[in-house]
Amino acid sequence: MKYSTSSPLLIRADWLWTATGLALARGAVLIENGLIAAVLTENEADDRIVKAGLRDSQVVDLKSSVITPGLFNLHTHLDYSQAQAIDEGLPLFTWMAHLVGNSRSWTKAQFETSAVAGAQACALAGTSYVVDSSYTGLAAEALAKVGLKGLVGLELFGLDESAAENIFTLWSERYHSLIGTASGALSEALDAKRLTITVAPHAPYTVSPALWKKADQWARSKNLLLTAHLAESKEECDWLASHSEIIDQYLRQVMPPGAKSTDELLQQIKSSWSGQGRTAAAHLAEFDLLNENLIAAHCVQLTEPDFNILATAGARAAICRRSNKRLLTGQANLAAFKRHQIKFGLGTDSLASCSDLSLLKEAGAWLDQISAAEALSLITTGAAEAVNLSNSTGSLTVGKAADLAIFPIEKAAIKGDQNNLNHLYESLAHALIDAAPPASDLLIDGKFVVRAGKVLACS
Repeated sequence: MKYSTSSPLLIRADWLWTATGLALARGAVLIENGLIAAVLTENEADDRIVKAGLRDSQVVDLKSSVITPGLFNLHTHLDYSQAQAIDEGLPLFTWMAHLVGNSRSWTKAQFETSAVAGAQACALAGTSYVVDSSYTGLAAEALAKVGLKGLVGLELFGLDESAAENIFTLWSERYHSLIGTASGALSEALDAKRLTITVAPHAPYTVSPALWKKADQWARSKNLLLTAHLAESKEECDWLASHSEIIDQYLRQVMPPGAKSTDELLQQIKSSWSGQGRTAAAHLAEFDLLNENLIAAHCVQLTEPDFNILATAGARAAICRRSNKRLLTGQANLAAFKRHQIKFGLGTDSLASCSDLSLLKEAGAWLDQISAAEALSLITTGAAEAVNLSNSTGSLTVGKAADLAIFPIEKAAIKGDQNNLNHLYESLAHALIDAAPPASDLLIDGKFVVRAGKVLACS
């Protein structure tokens, strides 16, 4: 599948929401060689069509629609997109034990099918870039097959500090196998750097400091971000600070067998690095594991000193309000992220913990605290900045990648004076989030990935 186009393509719509503070009525985006060549008013688009001699096939006019940048989902688990339904309202660790138990017998083919279903759902939600944590790595293949961009963290687990070297060697073998056997769409996506595979130490209660250090050093050596879960639950914080029988029991259920029993490991851990009175963020900082390379997911149980720690370290975050609510873990402190100027965006988590992968709905969950335009920025420009991509994508800006999402929207849904461009910017964002429609079209590097509501690679 080719993702750039040599001949110009003009996409017109009733509205443009640029993510830069500008909105246009009857605007257009001109695409050349996979990049945004111009953002045009209606009259400018008419002139460009004539002067450039664009053929009908080079002009796509989408009525009752708004063009936005492609959206960014900063935390998913696509592998579990078709996991067996688990009752809502279960506490996190009960839910996780069910999830692991239900999927343990899955074949590789089942994981592949599930991951592709998740990638398709992302595309149909207007998502162009996905940050995923995947034990199998199959999320990378799924994203490549559908045609999306992203960062896939190959998950890492291990509590035995004495075995950290061997555990990381086994992880490295999994990584090199995934990279080395990549073919077709995945190979092309990796070569073109549309997709990157990194390391994902799962969480402070499943990865020893020694093993996490190896992951951090590896990511730093390759100038890669790494992904992890952090401060997702009270139980995690209790376990690190003192004790949590809930987590002890969870670890007994899910940790793979090793040279030492889980009970032996728990005894060793409690005499060395857990139960030391530290918060999750302070724990990572104590072992020099908190830095600008980390994208920390959830971050629900952060204290004010924790926010200072994250800000000083330059760590980034992905917050998932709807998933956290469903799993009874609490709510991230969005105001504190803003106050401390921490780079962050929104994620949906998986279809096993959230009813859909709609980023517009995820943004809508925050309208009780921020404006619609601010919420939409957290799945466009703000999220792109959090993953170091704001110079190349995330807004409708000349010279950036032509990663565009098009959503159907009716004029009646947009309140107020559409001739007032400042007002239109907020009104469009509000209308989009309120309606939260699926994308009719999605372009990645100027090529359609979704067209007229269908994922092209899988149709």
